[in-house]
Amino acid sequence: MSTVNRFMAGLLVWLLISAGLISWQAHLGSLPACGVVTSAYACVPRGPRRGMIQAAACLGLLVLLVLLTVGKVTELTG
Repeated sequence: MSTVNRFMAGLLVWLLISAGLISWQAHLGSLPACGVVTSAYACVPRGPRRGMIQAAACLGLLVLLVLLTVGKVTELTG
């Protein structure tokens, strides 16, 4: 149990350090993405295709984020 506690303490320290280094806008922007991934892992019913549905949700989120990034870069540079 002490190994888990040490791991959690290190994780909490890292979270506090990163919270000071990363802007609040980045934290706020990652909230919906984390919600999508959490829903994909928590709300998909058990079954033989559970892993495939979870992977598809994560892949869909990745594609959306890449498209939004490309769109924003194009807007700023073009």
